[in-house]
Formats: sequence, structure tokens, C-alpha cells
Amino acid sequence: MRTRPAATALAAAVLTVSSCGGDGDAEPTHRLDGPAQHACDLFAHGYKETGTVDARSKLAARVRAAAKTSSVAPVREMAGALVRGATNDARTWQMGADAFAKACLDAGWTAG
Repeated sequence: MRTRPAATALAAAVLTVSSCGGDGDAEPTHRLDGPAQHACDLFAHGYKETGTVDARSKLAARVRAAAKTSSVAPVREMAGALVRGATNDARTWQMGADAFAKACLDAGWTAG
């Protein structure tokens, strides 16, 4: 059973870069491209600092800018959702952050 949101798991993955090996059996839903990789990396590295609406908005804007040319539609689309949720309450932000993190993970993102 999963006990923490996907966004937290994605951010935590940054802290365990050297221990991330994956099982090699899982196939990503979509292939991660350079812009998606960059957007996911930005999000993972900046997520812990999103305690305010201003910080969330800035991170979301950077992530969306990085993802806008990605061919990975879920990452691109969820980056837009991240921006839309950034100025709302913490629960709405968390839902958008979880959806973006899931899109990254489903595309094969790993901390790197």
C-alpha cells in the first residue's frame, strides 16, 4: 500500500539518486524525452520548497516552460494542471503535484 503521495515520492527520489536502479521489468507508459526529463527534474528538485503560493507558482511556471515542447503528452498536460493548481489551496496544489509526478514516473523518469 502506498503511504505517501506521488509528488513526495518523486521528490524523495532525488535524495536517493545513487540507490535508484529500478527493477528493469516495468515498461514506461510513454518514452521520456529531453524536455520532459528536464521538467520532471525541475519539479523533483524544487518540490520541497513549495510551501507558499508564490513558490508553487514559480516552480509550476518553470516546469511548464520546460515541458511545453515535450512529445510526452501526459507530462506536458500535467505541467499545465500544475500551473492551474499552484494558486489554489494546498490540497488542490497537492493533487496537481501528484498528477504531474505520476506522469513523470509513468514516462520512466528516475532521479539522475
